[in-house]
Amino acid sequence: MVSLTCEVLTLTVKDLSTLKIEFPSIFQELFEDAKYHLMELLMVKLEVIRQAEFSMLNSNRSMTPDVPDNQRLAGSVGIHFLGGM
Repeated sequence: MVSLTCEVLTLTVKDLSTLKIEFPSIFQELFEDAKYHLMELLMVKLEVIRQAEFSMLNSNRSMTPDVPDNQRLAGSVGIHFLGGM
């Protein structure tokens, strides 16, 4: 079994200002790392949204075989935009 240790780093705005002045390389490294992880998570989110929309489109296609694809997709686009808010 894998055991994971997690530490939570909490910094105030004052702490971040001090860190930026006294240790600029560490400050930059922290934010570059956070930016990298944020981009990874956003890519995962986009992939999940894409798969959900594809699945919804396929389930709608099986329920309503006589409705054109562009009308089905138009109905699901509104959900995509609302989900990002």
